[in-house]
Amino acid sequence: MVKVICIGTYDNWGRFCSENWYEILNWLERYSDSLIIYCRIDFEKIGLLLNHSCSIDILESPDKSMNINAYKLFNLSHTFWDAIKQIDYCIDSKEEISHLFFMFKEQLLCMLNVVDYENYMLINILNDDSIAYTNIISDVTHNQYLCSMHIDDINSLVDGEEWSPC
Repeated sequence: MVKVICIGTYDNWGRFCSENWYEILNWLERYSDSLIIYCRIDFEKIGLLLNHSCSIDILESPDKSMNINAYKLFNLSHTFWDAIKQIDYCIDSKEEISHLFFMFKEQLLCMLNVVDYENYMLINILNDDSIAYTNIISDVTHNQYLCSMHIDDINSLVDGEEWSPC
């Protein structure tokens, strides 16, 4: 089962600014212990972009032909989460960030596949009692409405998996 939260589109500076975006990142700050990121940013620049607020390992590229880099970010400090909120996510950017995989104990907890229309955080329900899946966002009714308006988009993201709005 996947829970879906609509975080909307990014603004002219490539930043997400919806209340849902900030609320889910606050939730992830409590539960995510690492992040895997796919992007076109080189190793030196990713550290600067994140204000050296975490440790970074280089992973094998998911697609070498497209010049995509993969990094595992861990030892996440509080300032890391501030930096994540301010990153330029515009898909037309030269240093495009295409995917974020928020991890919990090496398991995929939440995923964002950045697109140039409505964006969605996909939360996996893990079998771990230490994770509270309630009250992730404050306006559940509005999120349900947004998800109901974009069912086809969400279905393509979850790839046949059962889902419901958070």
